[in-house]
Amino acid sequence: MVNTKAIKKSYTDNGFIIMRDFISKKLLSDLKLGVIKNAFKVVPNFKISSELLSNTKFNNKLIDLKKNNPRLFGTFYDSVQHNAKLYQIFSQQKISRILKILNKKKLEEFCLSNIGMRMDVPYDKRHKYNWHQDRAYYPQNRNGNNGMLIWAPVSELTKNIGPLKIKPKSHKLGFTLVKKVQKKNHSPQYSLPKKNLKRFKTISLLLRPGDVAFINLHTYHASGDNISNKIRFAIQARYSDTTEENFLPFNYKVDYNSMIKSLLTKKGFSLKDIQ
Repeated sequence: MVNTKAIKKSYTDNGFIIMRDFISKKLLSDLKLGVIKNAFKVVPNFKISSELLSNTKFNNKLIDLKKNNPRLFGTFYDSVQHNAKLYQIFSQQKISRILKILNKKKLEEFCLSNIGMRMDVPYDKRHKYNWHQDRAYYPQNRNGNNGMLIWAPVSELTKNIGPLKIKPKSHKLGFTLVKKVQKKNHSPQYSLPKKNLKRFKTISLLLRPGDVAFINLHTYHASGDNISNKIRFAIQARYSDTTEENFLPFNYKVDYNSMIKSLLTKKGFSLKDIQ
């Protein structure tokens, strides 16, 4: 039975909570199979299994592809970002119950955005995120306390694979406005000042597949350092309270993968309908 008072207190005090065994093994297995079937388009000749994401040879093939042909790896990455199982996982009724405990709002009062799967390859510096607040990237709620990040590992986490790093209680400082830094072919950075970081201890979220972290949008967190020989697969989604008076509505522009568009054209497909 869920201890609502303990969950609320822990989230209020620390800026995040961890719910163990929250995502069923069946849902995770289905998601893994969807990812693997898409991977077979770029790294074929493996036997289908939901455990393939932890297979060393399979990981090596994907890591080599990312290094030697990042555009082709990108077609695989783009193909799984809106997998239907991700939406099923992040729309479960049990998430609604936790949101109501933490924010006193029901699932239907939130929008679900920036759903996706992270694939952190070993020693990658281009897509590793420095210490930041998600509120900087997702400003739909002007008050970050009204939004939430949900993060969950798909891979088995070890210290070497780079689990998410977090600074408990850092959310109490509120939102810190920082300048965006965008380097070519790198993820954008809203890096927090060092003087702020020194005020809080750091812990690594060594979660198991099935565990979920609910994180306040003001809470400081960063990518871990993946020094293993495998990709760290994790899923994430953001929730914003659309009923809040100062909610900032938004729309997304759809960008189709440029490499696949070129390949389809070479195969004789007309793309005149994509304007």
